[in-house]
Amino acid sequence: MTLSYLGSEEVCVRHAERLKWATETLKPLFPLDEKKIEYVSAIDLAVMDQFVVRFSKLQDAMGGKLFPAVLELTKEPGELRTFIDKLTMVRTVLKKA
Repeated sequence: MTLSYLGSEEVCVRHAERLKWATETLKPLFPLDEKKIEYVSAIDLAVMDQFVVRFSKLQDAMGGKLFPAVLELTKEPGELRTFIDKLTMVRTVLKKA
């Protein structure tokens, strides 16, 4: 495996682990309702913020680094510019495997 793939995978795993922690931490709040939202603590709000940021970073890392590295490893031709194009190509490659 290439260093590009391994480094990208490591970053994505780190973001995913933080997302999992945030999800577990916020689990008692769900399902959200008007009363729960009204009394959300500052800490829970910070965890929600972290969830949003980590989700965004994970999506960016997957589209910008991990998917291109996977496609490079599989020697798939073409340059894909959008996230959805990369995701579709990765799915296609996985179906072939």
